[in-house]
Amino acid sequence: MGKGTERKPLHLGQWLPFRMWTVANEVGESMEGFYQERFGLTRVGWQALAVIAEHEPLSASELARKMHVDNVQAARAIGHLSDLRMISRRTDSQDKRRVVLRVAKAGWTAYWAIVPRARSLEEVLTRDLSAQELKVLSELLGRMEARGLELFPAPEA
Repeated sequence: MGKGTERKPLHLGQWLPFRMWTVANEVGESMEGFYQERFGLTRVGWQALAVIAEHEPLSASELARKMHVDNVQAARAIGHLSDLRMISRRTDSQDKRRVVLRVAKAGWTAYWAIVPRARSLEEVLTRDLSAQELKVLSELLGRMEARGLELFPAPEA
């Protein structure tokens, strides 16, 4: 600790990263109960399914980058989704070394059952915010995400 630096306790309930984590964790747990029971999905499995649905076709390394996880975590999520028959893995016709991931019929069924619930939860969570406040919040979170990626780069995929 530098000279003249005052020692102050950290009030966890006021520390922004903890507050953000708490909200994300509560939302995640609320959603997980639904998709785990109904579809057998884990939280990471749902996140991977949502990323693949938004960006298909994509490779495992692209999935890892978009999820901000390492290749091992992405491979586990891919295995989980494959076991549930929610995604398909095919060799890329242009590059035989690349495996392409796409959402399968069962995956789309799960995805479209979960999306309205996710949107509803977001609406309830942000109900007391004006359109302008939501815009500002989105902009601030975007800046914080960018700073976070500068400070803590995504794992190499």
